[in-house]
Amino acid sequence: MSDFVGDAVHGIAGGVRGALDWVTGEESSAGAETDVHATHKVVIGVAELFGEERSIGLRLEERLVTRFTKPEAEKLGWRLGDCIIGVGSQPVRSQDEMLTAIAEGKEALKANGTPIRFLVERLGPKPTTDSFVRGAMVTVNGRIARIQEVQDGAMVVQFQDDGTRARVPTRR
Repeated sequence: MSDFVGDAVHGIAGGVRGALDWVTGEESSAGAETDVHATHKVVIGVAELFGEERSIGLRLEERLVTRFTKPEAEKLGWRLGDCIIGVGSQPVRSQDEMLTAIAEGKEALKANGTPIRFLVERLGPKPTTDSFVRGAMVTVNGRIARIQEVQDGAMVVQFQDDGTRARVPTRR
């Protein structure tokens, strides 16, 4: 009976450790077991609204992207299952907070062209530098940019706020 109790206690402790690591975003020494719940954060910038209704092109349920209502939204780097955890410079903890922040962001975009910045939690491990691909969205010194080309340990990006381009080293 003691082996059973010991296994149960270690199993529970490992599960709690994994859950806490997942919530805090810290790496666990538990290994592959936590990869099942690996997430990483992504910044997505929306510099224009789509369609006659001037929307961000997403169906959002409880802060999760459940469908693309406009194909342009997917081209910005959104993925189904993305969870919006921040809009602008503020965290959002509920659907209502998120919708209010998006409405404010849309007004700022319409009034003065300020892109709406989303902080998204995405399932899966953080991409490596090998996964930089043309068209992907990245953040460079706090600015949202789209990768134009990748070669020789660097990438050329175009910033979404003013359209300028820069060559940025990729870290290996």
